[in-house]
Amino acid sequence: MARVDIKVLPALPALPTLHVSGFQATDTGFRLRFDQAVDQSLIQQYGNGNLVPDVDFTGPTGGVQGRVAGSIVFDADGRGLSFVKTGGLLEAGSHQLRLNAGADGFVSLGGLRLDGNGDGVSGDSFVRSFTVAPSTGAVLAVQEFARGPGQAASYDPALGAFAISLERGAGFQTLGFDLNFDPALLKVTGATLAGGLPAGSSIVSSLVQPGLLRVQVTLGGAIPDAALRNLVLVQATVPLSAGYGSAEVLRLSNVSGNGGTLRTDDGLHVVANLGDADASRALTTDDVGLIQSLAARVNTGFAAYPLIDPTRIGDVNRDGKVNAGDALLVKNASKGTTVPAIPPAVAEPVGPVVTRVTPETDGFSLRLDRAINTALIEAWGTGSAQDLWLTGPAGRVGGSVFFDADGQGLRFVVTTGVLPAGSYTLTLKSGATGFTALVNGQQLDGNADGTTGDDFVASFSIAAASGPLVSIGNLVAPAGSANQLLALQVSQAAGASSVYLQLAYDPATLNIDAVTLAAGAPAGSVLRLDSSVAGRLGVQLTLGSVLPDAAQRALVELRTSVPAGATAGSSRLLRLVDASVDGAAARSDFGVQVVAVLGDANGNGRVDAADVGLIQSVAARVNTGFAAQPLVDPVLLGDLNHDGRLNAGDALLALRLSRQAPQPLVAPAAERMSPASVTDPASAGGAPAVGIASSAATAAAPAPVVKLSGALDFGLKAPLPSSVWVNDWVAGTRQTVPNDWKVTL
Repeated sequence: MARVDIKVLPALPALPTLHVSGFQATDTGFRLRFDQAVDQSLIQQYGNGNLVPDVDFTGPTGGVQGRVAGSIVFDADGRGLSFVKTGGLLEAGSHQLRLNAGADGFVSLGGLRLDGNGDGVSGDSFVRSFTVAPSTGAVLAVQEFARGPGQAASYDPALGAFAISLERGAGFQTLGFDLNFDPALLKVTGATLAGGLPAGSSIVSSLVQPGLLRVQVTLGGAIPDAALRNLVLVQATVPLSAGYGSAEVLRLSNVSGNGGTLRTDDGLHVVANLGDADASRALTTDDVGLIQSLAARVNTGFAAYPLIDPTRIGDVNRDGKVNAGDALLVKNASKGTTVPAIPPAVAEPVGPVVTRVTPETDGFSLRLDRAINTALIEAWGTGSAQDLWLTGPAGRVGGSVFFDADGQGLRFVVTTGVLPAGSYTLTLKSGATGFTALVNGQQLDGNADGTTGDDFVASFSIAAASGPLVSIGNLVAPAGSANQLLALQVSQAAGASSVYLQLAYDPATLNIDAVTLAAGAPAGSVLRLDSSVAGRLGVQLTLGSVLPDAAQRALVELRTSVPAGATAGSSRLLRLVDASVDGAAARSDFGVQVVAVLGDANGNGRVDAADVGLIQSVAARVNTGFAAQPLVDPVLLGDLNHDGRLNAGDALLALRLSRQAPQPLVAPAAERMSPASVTDPASAGGAPAVGIASSAATAAAPAPVVKLSGALDFGLKAPLPSSVWVNDWVAGTRQTVPNDWKVTL
């Protein structure tokens, strides 16, 4: 009788979904947190026609159950949002919230659909109900308003400030609170007492830190009644660099007073000129038409502001609704007539301004108010001239620059690892050959003062980080090359049992031919893949046993190739999206792909004598980088000995390569990956092949011996001893490492 061995594989793990990880009801709405960043571009609350909002929030409105009008502001990390009701607190009664779980609703940046009920299956809405109890207590409120760049922040233009008011505050004589705001959208200069308060009243205010105003009010006598009255006027302006159309919640916290508990009515600031319904920064007849359509209920809001209650933009006469009267006022203003209710628009800055800088785990991202001429930008190149640089605790930070598709932003990614904790300073160079507008060539207005030609300088801090980090290596390989290895790694993940991520790449420059478990994956691990979307690889890894420590280890190995048609010299980000460890969001360290020959400093497709000189020049600090790759860290291209820097040892290796016969670029093609496949758990633990792009550790090799002839200029400014380690020529100190080079004359 024949014997049959049956091997039972573990059940496939379910692919992750997007979840609501936190819900908090507030006096003016609610706050949500998600376990991954949400694709904000899909969310619409208001717009053309009878648009159904993605956040369906209903409750008592004027005593009748209906949809609650309000605005949505996403958190800076994209993993949360706040809903702020328009015009006061939530009314007493039952409220219901439902989030759209469709493909056009709440979806992560990597495409994970919402699993609203947490059953592991995507596509069901998140639903939550809560009840607001009746209350007659005191209310401290911040006004809601729209003001554009350069304008004074105010609801009533006559005040020249926005008010914090007190209602039902009889008996209060002392109050304290913090006002939280976004310093990129609002420049607060101080706070004063409003008129009509008891004689002898005083105020103490201070900017404790950027984005936090602390206020303490002591009145000359107790508030006599429950009437609504302005208490504090906050003086502020909207910076010229504020991103047009952005919004912020003006949130009250740490509220206290001698009269008992206070409820808080958070405010809202939209960076827009009042009445500018199409977000063109000017009032025109187009705005008049949009306001009329809204008043006639043809549309639910303004498409240019899909998350903002249109009342905040179109209620020019401040009567709490948008109607024909508002359209008439905007029409008059569009013709040049002075309308006291509409503050005059401030002219758009002549030159580009930076609207936001966002520190990232592995670098930073930034946005500008318009597209720039990216062809002019050099982060690295000949001499010492640079258009962008980042300095930190250890000096200049090595990294590469990638511009957004619209030319209005960029991403800087450090070459190795993540940014260590500490303080950093970013500089963007203005000038005719620096950051200039694509359309008219106007130079950068670095300090957003309305004049061009000044550099942009910003500082930020990186706090000491903990928690899992998922990373991918860098890849430098020419078009047509095959069998290039990339490792997906995890660190600081002791005790982890599962990892999920999506790798986003450009299929025009990279093929993923095979995916296997790496040596660092515990035996019995199960790998599930999803390559159904071009340029995306979903990786779900269930580990055979928990990770024993926080050490960095390669868990998954990608065998890749570069298409023959890939553009030589092009560079792309290898982005890790929706990374999570044991279901909790993890930090991500992006990789860089450059379509080039390693060591080819001049970009001619081979390593030759000219490359030797260019590598020498960077090692000797004559140049900052290679002119052929002005946005790519030269270490990525020229670090032939893989010690993390450019030195004479790399020049020696380049010289050796320049004298070798050209090697074939294309190795036998690996088997293509199927749209979904599972690696046999028994294959875990096998030692992977290590390629140039893999960051797996390699054993130290004996120091090679290279015989040189002819003249070789290392840019030395002092006589060379008879025998010296090559690394000492550049570093000036004893830094010998395995595979270091020693030259004996």
